[in-house]
Amino acid sequence: MVTHQEKTGGEPAVDNERVTKLCDDLTSSKCPKVVTEILKHNFVKEKENVSVDKSCVSIPDSMEVCQNKENVTEVAQRSSEWFRKRIGKITSSKAPAVIGLQGKREFQKTWDCIRNKKAEPSKNFRNFHRGIVFADEASKCFASESSAVVEKCGLYVLESDQFYGASPDRTFLGNTCKTLVDITTGEQVSLSGLCLLEIKTRAEGNLEPLSSVTGAHVAQIQSQEECAQPNVCILQSYVPENRKSNYFLIRKNNNFINAFKVCCTECNPK
Repeated sequence: MVTHQEKTGGEPAVDNERVTKLCDDLTSSKCPKVVTEILKHNFVKEKENVSVDKSCVSIPDSMEVCQNKENVTEVAQRSSEWFRKRIGKITSSKAPAVIGLQGKREFQKTWDCIRNKKAEPSKNFRNFHRGIVFADEASKCFASESSAVVEKCGLYVLESDQFYGASPDRTFLGNTCKTLVDITTGEQVSLSGLCLLEIKTRAEGNLEPLSSVTGAHVAQIQSQEECAQPNVCILQSYVPENRKSNYFLIRKNNNFINAFKVCCTECNPK
């Protein structure tokens, strides 16, 4: 069982008043700093810390079952065709950059790439390639601990606006997964329908998985959930050296998605 301690207790996942303010501010401003501040103070908590248990309960009725295959292009990730289809789109890996979470330089460079339909620049840093190398091992670790049947996927494109796309690391059907347990509350959650797995391999020298998620993680996963329309996404923080994982169950937040789209529209007016 994977466990860790929550930094804070009893706090709401999202401050709805600040989210509403974010939406209002984005309507009248092109400044991505507003998004940055709200994410740093709120959305880093938009998660549940989960482990695997053998018992089973039903997922709440409000969680729709969704297995949408019509909006996914079955093309191998990181193939030349996959890179070609991503040109000119706001893909989920770019989501943190396009709203300013990775600094001004990345904000400008990413938008230049999108607006001018340029090929994505190569990422030649060691830890990025480390994540690619260990993705299969991490997904097998998750499959072993959860019994979920995980699959690779191609590129999901948002049906209502093909300007947005996403390629989660893996997908799985929730009913193949053991029941999850929220470590802080003991609440059991049984998944169903299409679910996503996003893997974050820890950088070299780190021997413990992440104990919390960042705003950049949330921005990427919210974008994935908008495009793929799953029930939930599990973010897996994985340490290859000792095969330890922590898991974070992240649900779609429509307030964030609406604000994110407004920000992107303001930054890229048609």
